[in-house]
Amino acid sequence: MRTTNILLCLAALLLSVSCIDDKGNYDYENSESVMPVSISGLAQDTTIQQGSTFTLEVGKHFKVNNDDPSRYTYEWSITEATTAGFLPTRTYIGKEENLNYPVKLAAGEWTLTFQVWDKQKDLYVKAQTHLNVVASPLDNGWYVLKDQDGYTDFDYITNSGKMYPNVLAPSEQRVRGEAVKMIYQNERYYHVQKNADGTSTTLTNQKALHILTTKDFCTFNAKDLQLFKSFNDEFYSAPTVCAPQDIDISGFAMNVFLINNNQIHSIYGMSNNIGKFAAPVVGDLDIYPCMINNAMYELVFDRKSHSFFSARAGGTTLTPFTDPAPNSSLPASVSNMPYDMIKMCAGQGRNYSGDYGFALMKGVNDGKTYLAHLRYDYSGTYSTYPIMTFLEVPSNSGLLNNECIACPASGEFIYYSIGNKLYTYTNASGIDQRDHLQLTLPEGEKISYIFNYRGAYGNNYNYLAVLSNTTTGWKLRIYEPEGVDIEEIKPEPIGTYSGTGTGRYVMYRTNM
Repeated sequence: MRTTNILLCLAALLLSVSCIDDKGNYDYENSESVMPVSISGLAQDTTIQQGSTFTLEVGKHFKVNNDDPSRYTYEWSITEATTAGFLPTRTYIGKEENLNYPVKLAAGEWTLTFQVWDKQKDLYVKAQTHLNVVASPLDNGWYVLKDQDGYTDFDYITNSGKMYPNVLAPSEQRVRGEAVKMIYQNERYYHVQKNADGTSTTLTNQKALHILTTKDFCTFNAKDLQLFKSFNDEFYSAPTVCAPQDIDISGFAMNVFLINNNQIHSIYGMSNNIGKFAAPVVGDLDIYPCMINNAMYELVFDRKSHSFFSARAGGTTLTPFTDPAPNSSLPASVSNMPYDMIKMCAGQGRNYSGDYGFALMKGVNDGKTYLAHLRYDYSGTYSTYPIMTFLEVPSNSGLLNNECIACPASGEFIYYSIGNKLYTYTNASGIDQRDHLQLTLPEGEKISYIFNYRGAYGNNYNYLAVLSNTTTGWKLRIYEPEGVDIEEIKPEPIGTYSGTGTGRYVMYRTNM
């Protein structure tokens, strides 16, 4: 063995000497002649927005130096910049020298690679740049929830009037079904994120957008529109029927309530949680899909027992209102009432002391229609009698034929619409004319949603949003009432916007 090792060492030495002394006649090619193409000028870091079109033009944004363009093919691709324990996924986005790419990436860090292939020599060179993809700059302003071709999306309009259409479409996160409602949660949302190594991380105090449709319920990170949860993940144990109908957040407690398939679920917001709804309230219930909140709880109506109840976050049962009526003009009790619910609407949300609403109800015995003005007050108890006035609606009132109704921020009247006309109805007795025409929109429009947004806690805005649909899309007009608790509306809108799809709901987001 020792002899063998010595021989191998001598052979290696002889070879090295022969290489040093070799004066052979060889042809050498420099690197430029082997691969004459080169890429230069690509920016090292670029920030782009979801939904935009990312363009890189040769000669303008970068250079490709080559001797014969016909010899080369081109390829643009995208991969995740960082991954947690798994291989990045490569997506090919272009095969031309110039890049023209509609950005359909999730917000985050990505790597863009440009590769030039020499077909003759079967060699390639490549250049890379770092991409920071950001979501649409969602902030305060107007959000129009709409649907088109069986999917729900939303358009965002800043307070200065700049519009960002189809916000979810670029990241391919539109939600299945017709639009129902959306709500913004500005704090105290929790989400458990699963890591690649099998561990979990709980994200705390997140800002969230909740979107309800007829076929799904999705929660998104309000900062970057990453999907937190869809319907089956929203619950500890998902209901067998997916039929989201209403969602609301009660006052400062940040308790979140959901009505799905006429059953009510909740998340208690005053303690750590994982952002999942508990089992529905126990009982043979048929909850009307509308809630009125106060600082802690929600006022709901059960159509089977004909009763108003208070719903508490985390509660397994509904709490009846035990206080009697304060005067004889009101129903003696709001439990087992001799009235059916026709339609119910809630006013401005998240007032700490309580919020208003209206309920259009029909007498079981007399067949007459009544309008109940509701206030769900919070004064240290959740069982205060909730009806303020209860008056018969004349049989000739247009309110009986309403298509949409809306509660003012305060005031003893109600908004309603029929076709392209907006009315108010004065909720008072002894008045000959209770219906008042406020607006007539152009022919071909049909009002689909109305809401009065009024600022609180130092915010002095007072807006009436009127959403309508035409054969080509939605229109949103923002009006100002003549004053607080005044029915008349200033004739000209302070803002008019339009978009594609069928508009169903309008949300006005503030810092609250």
